[in-house]
Amino acid sequence: MLLIWDIHLNSRIKDKLLNSLKSFIQEHDEEKNLIFLWDFVYHFSYDRNTLLELYELFLELYTQWKNLYVLAGNHDWLGNTFVFEEGKKAFEVLSKLKNSDNEICFITKPMVKEIEWKNICFLPAMLEIDEKDFPWISDLKDEKYEEELKAKNKNLKFSAKLNLVLERFTKKYSNLTLIHHYYIEWVVFPWQKSKFWFKDRALSSSWLDNKNLQIISWHLHQAFLFKNYLCTWSIWATSPLETDQIKYFFIRKDWQFFAQETWINYHFTMDKKTGNTNLFTQSHQAITENDILSHRESLKTNSNKNFEQNWIKVETKFCDNIDLKNVSLSIWVEKLQYDNMSEYIDSKLQQSLQNVQLKKNINSTENLLEQLDKPDLVGQLNFWNWLELLKNFLKKQYPDDYEEYEKLLQEMKIL
Repeated sequence: MLLIWDIHLNSRIKDKLLNSLKSFIQEHDEEKNLIFLWDFVYHFSYDRNTLLELYELFLELYTQWKNLYVLAGNHDWLGNTFVFEEGKKAFEVLSKLKNSDNEICFITKPMVKEIEWKNICFLPAMLEIDEKDFPWISDLKDEKYEEELKAKNKNLKFSAKLNLVLERFTKKYSNLTLIHHYYIEWVVFPWQKSKFWFKDRALSSSWLDNKNLQIISWHLHQAFLFKNYLCTWSIWATSPLETDQIKYFFIRKDWQFFAQETWINYHFTMDKKTGNTNLFTQSHQAITENDILSHRESLKTNSNKNFEQNWIKVETKFCDNIDLKNVSLSIWVEKLQYDNMSEYIDSKLQQSLQNVQLKKNINSTENLLEQLDKPDLVGQLNFWNWLELLKNFLKKQYPDDYEEYEKLLQEMKIL
């Protein structure tokens, strides 16, 4: 079984992404079940022509006797319409007329399918859970969701119904694998900072303690394991915010997963290098290809650590060679001096990379507190105290640029 996550297809990345998909599928031609998991639309645009090329790939794979399961994500709804609605209707009609050995199944509602002798529960992104589709919801009783079902907030009601649907499926099917497109409420995972609630459309955190349930999803910007939960992210870095992340295709054989690195694009972030020329002065050292390779090795080590736990097994496979033309590099510096790029990066390496940019190293707001003589007075500070603290901090940290910052803050009516 091949698991292909969060394609987020657009015209800029289309050719590279589709070619990577085809190569991955051809490399594992023995796998007959392909699961395409949601978010086919790019975050910031809807490119119908590009989506049609993906649909053509679906048809090509179908003619090769592959089974395809195509799930809706939150980006894949245009109003009330699924982006592949026409294809969904066509194959629903075809499946009634033809007794075929393979299928394309477009999934927009919860369902359980038996695939490779395993029960797979699909919970795609939905606009609503229609009780006409699940008349038994009103008959289910669970005190954990009573308040949410009575709430005026639509998302709270949705979360309650979603958990009740899953509860019904887990009682009906043993050793279920859940593939879902939602958050997990209440839990802050070890590699994350965000916490979600039922109002965010979420599953109960109690599902994480069910050892007979294998949970697979994404929705968080990092691949990791936690108890019975395998979290993945997109198969390419869809924005510079996804920096220093290794992306994967996943293969599932029985209850073990194999994470195969994709090399569609990468965003790396590195600090400038400095070297001591003597006890009193420092000089810049240019980042070289060896530094890039060393940086990637540390990412591979961290990535493997994210998969270290016993409930689910994941074996990682990395690409042998680094493809520099698919790497965008950001370098943290004190001053943006593009005229002196040779101080920060080897000129040959710069030409080999897809893109290089400098980022000003701005300390976090936590450092403002460190400037206080009496941190215990923080709670007593008023707005004007904070403005003075901000000005003093900028003067001390960026003396050469302070006038520019002060003017900007005055234009923003902050000072």
